[in-house]
Amino acid sequence: MAATFFIFLFGLLALLEWIDLLLFKKNIYKPVKKIIIRKLLSKYETTEMLYRAYKEMSKDEFKITKLKIKSKDPDSSFIQQLTDLASKLVVTVGLAFMVSITTISTGLLNYLNGNKDLSQENKDAIDGILKTFTQVIQNNQLIYQFSLILAGYAINHFMTVSLKKKMHKMHLTIIEEVAEENES
Repeated sequence: MAATFFIFLFGLLALLEWIDLLLFKKNIYKPVKKIIIRKLLSKYETTEMLYRAYKEMSKDEFKITKLKIKSKDPDSSFIQQLTDLASKLVVTVGLAFMVSITTISTGLLNYLNGNKDLSQENKDAIDGILKTFTQVIQNNQLIYQFSLILAGYAINHFMTVSLKKKMHKMHLTIIEEVAEENES
């Protein structure tokens, strides 16, 4: 049940990452979109098409576009920070809780094992400790599943951030080249 919830949650977060990537792409291409559409049937590849589109902009439009693109940060994301917090909090607190329960149960089991006369209370306590061990093992499986799902989401996140950085760097490089040519 909990694994299904985590799969759904991180699947939703992964979908939001891809939507964020598409919005980033839309925003970064927005200033040159009109120029690119006019030349859609051109034989130029993306880099050359962007270069020509930035080159055709008026000086003021180019300056504003340059500032907008430089101010965009492909790394920052609320979803990324939320996932980072959740992973650190859930995994760390969950493991610490399970280790403390296991340690206490082991100590009680050793105490009861050293006590030779087994009363009904001791037998009930041993049954309770064994149930606790079983529950800790099940929780370990849950944390393991959570970690695997989180790792899959992290791979997805790093892939989308890498694509954003690549797009952002390509636009910045082309803008800097056009700016140098405009100055000379």
